[in-house]
Amino acid sequence: MIQSLICSLGVVRPSTAHIGHRAGSKALPNRLAQHIDRIPVGVERSLRSIAVSAVLGFTFTLPLIAQSSIPAQSPSVERPRPSTSYTEQELERMVPAARPEDVSTPEAAIRALHQAVSGPRGDWNPDRLRSLVLPSVMFTYNDVGEDGVTRISTVTLDDCIREFKKIHQRTAWYEKVIDIPVLARIQRNAQVTLATLSAREIEGTHPIPDESNITTATTTFIYIEKRWWIVSHTW
Repeated sequence: MIQSLICSLGVVRPSTAHIGHRAGSKALPNRLAQHIDRIPVGVERSLRSIAVSAVLGFTFTLPLIAQSSIPAQSPSVERPRPSTSYTEQELERMVPAARPEDVSTPEAAIRALHQAVSGPRGDWNPDRLRSLVLPSVMFTYNDVGEDGVTRISTVTLDDCIREFKKIHQRTAWYEKVIDIPVLARIQRNAQVTLATLSAREIEGTHPIPDESNITTATTTFIYIEKRWWIVSHTW
């Protein structure tokens, strides 16, 4: 291949015996042969080197060009296998119907959450609480045990409802949001938005709790298609 290209570029000094059109044709005029014989030896060598470098460069570059034309594939990361997976319509069939005003914004939902667990002593209905949260919602809090060690504890929705029923059997219980100093929203796509807020709240056994004991809680939300859902609540 290299020799053919060099000959085609005219840098190899042909003998007059091979100068012609094709086999059986008359030889080129002697004037053309004499003109070719006049190429200086140094120029011939330089042209030969240039031709060889061009062929070798093309030969070794072609695979790189072909390789670079292949689109790079990013490594695929598989999502964890979900424990549960529901559409919003399926979730709504699993929980009591929510009041539209309770789930219109994250701020409305967190205020409704504290109102839902409030009430006088006696039977307490958890339907409003269930309507606000995902069935897999997680309640989390930190507490210091008798050994003086701080632990992070989690409570499921069913356990939380069970405890609030016990509280209301013993006494009245009220909670209230004072203000919401932090609210962050993240738009994931056209259908889903995430939100996190921190709220300062008070609680106690009177309809208007004592504001001297203020606590702070953080709540995460998800908006799927037409309403907000509480994902977790930490205090």
